This record gives sequence, C-alpha cells and structure tokens, in this order.
Amino acid sequence: MKVLIIEDEPAAARHLMRIITTLEPEIEVVEIIESVAGAVGYLNNKPQLDLVFSDIQLADGQSFEIFNQIDLSIPIVFTTAFDEFAIKAFKHNSIDYILKPYKESDLQFALDKYKKTKNVALKSPQEFSELFQLLRNTPKFKDRFLFTLGQRLVPVEAAAIARFEAREKAIYAKTIDNHEYLTDVSLDVLEAELDPNMFFRISRQLLVNRGAIQGISKYFSGRLKLDIVPEYKDIATVSRERVNEFREWLGG
Repeated sequence: MKVLIIEDEPAAARHLMRIITTLEPEIEVVEIIESVAGAVGYLNNKPQLDLVFSDIQLADGQSFEIFNQIDLSIPIVFTTAFDEFAIKAFKHNSIDYILKPYKESDLQFALDKYKKTKNVALKSPQEFSELFQLLRNTPKFKDRFLFTLGQRLVPVEAAAIARFEAREKAIYAKTIDNHEYLTDVSLDVLEAELDPNMFFRISRQLLVNRGAIQGISKYFSGRLKLDIVPEYKDIATVSRERVNEFREWLGG
C-alpha cells in the first residue's frame, strides 16, 4: 500500500509514519510533503498512491486548497486539531478524520475503513468549499507555537504538546515525543488561548492535553491521580476543587 503524508510538522509526520507502518507493515510511505504548493506539484505528476493522510492546517494554507486544484480519486484521511464542532462536520460529510495527537486505535480504524471503502470517490470541490467555510466560522484557539531552541526557532502544533508545566519559576512545554521547550507565557494565558476541548488545567502547575492521559485513579483528600505521558517526574493530580469539572470534561 503506497501512502502519501501531507504534514508540515516533522515530528508529527514521523510519529504518524511510525505508527501506520507498525500497524500495517506492507505500507510504504512514498513521500512526506509539508505545504499546499508542494503537494499540488507532487500530485500533478499523478504518482501511484493508495491513500493520503493530510493535515488540515499547513504552513501556506488549508489542505482543502490542494484538493480543490487536483482531480484526485483516492481516499483521504484528514488529521486535525480542530474542536469537536468541526469534527462532527467531517463525520457528517463521511470524510475520515483523526484527531491529534494520534492514537493507534484511531489509525487502525481509518486503515480498516480504507480497506472496506477504497473505491469511494473523493468529495466534490463544492463540499470542500462548504467545509472550509464551516471551519473558518469555528472558534479560533491557538494551534501552533514557535519556540526558541538555541539559535533555532522550532514550530510545534498545540496538538503535539502533551502538557505545559510550571517548574522552577518557569513554564515548559513537553511534547508527545518527549521534547521540551521553555516558554515565556503564563499558564493562565495558555489556559485562555488553548482549545478547552483539548487542554485542561488540572492544578496550578499543570495544563494537560487530553491525549496525554493514560490512566486515572483516586488519590488522597478527594483528588485524582493521573498517569500521563511522557512520564512526569512529580505526581500529576487534579485538585479537589476541579475534580467534578475534570470528570465532565473528560467524559464530554
């Protein structure tokens, strides 16, 4: 199975490729492309492909722009960090999607669905235009950060960040693939800027991504203890005052 990945965050692309090739060893990722322009140029040459995994928000625009310009008949699995309202729109329009951060179960479901529906035609340009308009009208939250690492500037999607933690009078972002970046923004500001469907402020020290929570257990004084990844050196607990709100958030 020949697969194309359209993703402008290198770490996310590597993570996706690692999971899908582990789940389905016969998959060959033939190319990873980072932009709308690059994808249009590549697809214009009509490469032999079976499936495309495409991020929605790329550095130079929305990936819908690619498929409005290219007559493509192969299935596409969209990946997105948009909120639940937009996700429901994808489901309604019968377009496969995966919410970041990637989960093996979601990717396996998408691959299984591909095998069953590989002859399903791509949606029309009109349907893509309607989805694009819908996404433009959804609430806008901060979905990308630019961190400084030595002399480099590193772009990181919010969905790739497992948590923000207050430590030693500073705020650090820890990514799903275990990279860490220093940020000069407070947790209070981050909590207001980030999608509340994705991130929850469990305590004064931690703002956690839903996808980073691997387990939950009861803890002292009415609190909850979370098992989060990457491994947290301290104990990640939901403060007693936020337990009910956290339960509603996690179950929503």
